[in-house]
Amino acid sequence: RTGAPTGVTGTSATLTGTVDPDGHSTTWYFEFGTTTGYGTKTSMQSTGSTTGARTVSVPIAGLTPGTTYHVRLVSTSSAGTGYGADAPFTTVGPALTIAASGASVVYGRRVMLSGTVSNKQANASVAVFAARLDTGSFTAVATVLTGTGGTWSLSVKPPVRTTYKALFGGGSAVTTVFVRPAVSFVALSRGRFAIHVGAARSFAGRVVQLQRHRLDGSWLTIGNWRLSARSRVVIHPRLRRGRSLVRAAIGASPQGSAYLAGYSAWLSTRRP
Repeated sequence: RTGAPTGVTGTSATLTGTVDPDGHSTTWYFEFGTTTGYGTKTSMQSTGSTTGARTVSVPIAGLTPGTTYHVRLVSTSSAGTGYGADAPFTTVGPALTIAASGASVVYGRRVMLSGTVSNKQANASVAVFAARLDTGSFTAVATVLTGTGGTWSLSVKPPVRTTYKALFGGGSAVTTVFVRPAVSFVALSRGRFAIHVGAARSFAGRVVQLQRHRLDGSWLTIGNWRLSARSRVVIHPRLRRGRSLVRAAIGASPQGSAYLAGYSAWLSTRRP
């Protein structure tokens, strides 16, 4: 028989149950997972061959907070295999929430992190940490106090893709903010344009594109140029006659997606 798990936290629990060997040498283990397909087994253990129900238990860890798991006890002997009933349980959810005002932000601009602590308490301390893609480990950013209803917020300016973590009362929650490079696109004299890509790291040698807006709403790439050591290039494209809407673009960073693709504001230009 599968028992109710005990000591359930956000990441761990103790699985329980009873096994009656009924005079046969019997082994047992638990199956658990987020579906009734389970997928994970505890190590096999023995109850001997006595007669009568014996209590068994095993601790598990590495669970995900706020998640429903399914568990059942399985025993095997020369008499066959017995299965306990499915016993779902839910791990403790995070004690607070965290969300960003946008899934992505242009380099140099700010994004707002905000959330709520579960007890709705005002003047409670929420610790915020950040892990940049290029560093990997979390470092402290700030400690903020909650306001009315337990809400909190913090303005941040991520230089590259960054995961933020908030801690309160033993609970934690995370969110990731993606970053786009800042692409400037300026019209010069005599049909020339200047393109510059700004970010926390150099984009020297990367290829930028000139794109033209089409009637169906899509953007057509009409030229490619390589950035200089200063992440800048001056171009002199041969545009079609008449008025065009054009912009500069650069693809996503190939280095672990530190940066998403970046786009400049569009310019309206006319070739006689």
